[in-house]
Amino acid sequence: MVVSGFNPSDSHLVTSFYYISVLLGFTAFYFWELNVDQPVIPVKMLHNQTVLASSLNCFFTSINMFSSLFYLPFYWSSVKNVSPLDCGYRSISGSVVASFTSIFAGWLIKKTAKYKTLHYISAITIVLGSFLLYSSTRYDGAIKDSLISLPLRYGASADITTIIVAMISSVPQSQQSLVTSISYGFRSTGSTIGVSLSSAILQSTLRKSLTGNFRNLENTLLPPGWSLEMLSKAKQVALENPSYAFTEGLPETVKDAIVSSYDSAGHSIFLFLIATAICSAVCIHYTEENELEEKT
Repeated sequence: MVVSGFNPSDSHLVTSFYYISVLLGFTAFYFWELNVDQPVIPVKMLHNQTVLASSLNCFFTSINMFSSLFYLPFYWSSVKNVSPLDCGYRSISGSVVASFTSIFAGWLIKKTAKYKTLHYISAITIVLGSFLLYSSTRYDGAIKDSLISLPLRYGASADITTIIVAMISSVPQSQQSLVTSISYGFRSTGSTIGVSLSSAILQSTLRKSLTGNFRNLENTLLPPGWSLEMLSKAKQVALENPSYAFTEGLPETVKDAIVSSYDSAGHSIFLFLIATAICSAVCIHYTEENELEEKT
């Protein structure tokens, strides 16, 4: 699905083929890596409960983190006509929080020689942060946009830092470099699959919402000077151009139909983020707190 590019207009047969291919590919990869002498990812170590739970946590957290990094600015630009420069300004605070949180989490773990409580706090913060993103509206101001992602950035950064410690502490020193490679494997896979799945969700929701909203326009009074053919063309352009709703001279009813559709599509992604945040929190429950070096 990720390699081929998921398209919501594909037939159910083709879509099913995508899912089956991905499942078979992962299965084949697992058994190949299980039996090869020098595996790329030592999957045998996934039989360790903490390593497996930590890897899945890393996977779901990466999906959440990278999807929000990509699609929150997209939501601002497509629903509120925020320029790319202003989207960057509104994202700065989240980047700063993420950087300092990673340092703080490492310092706290070193100071206390504990990480389980910090891990639970980060999980709760990711879930709450995802719900906070879902509460976004097209009427939010710049200040709220700049602050709304802070809990999510804090939680994701603390979680990624803590999960590395949990994985490394669960295996002998000779295998610590191997579990590090596993964590990066799940992290990179999660980031790629996350953005791809979010794209599929957005396209599917956007197409359905635009179709419904424009059908309502067709069944009511058309904008002055507009025909059904012009509405159909506008819908197609709106699918391809997120900024089309803010074209000068576009009737207000058409603009509202497009913006409302992108708003619904953005919230479908935020709902997906909530699901991944909950999955990440569940995985944390199955990680064990292992003894660390004596605190300093």
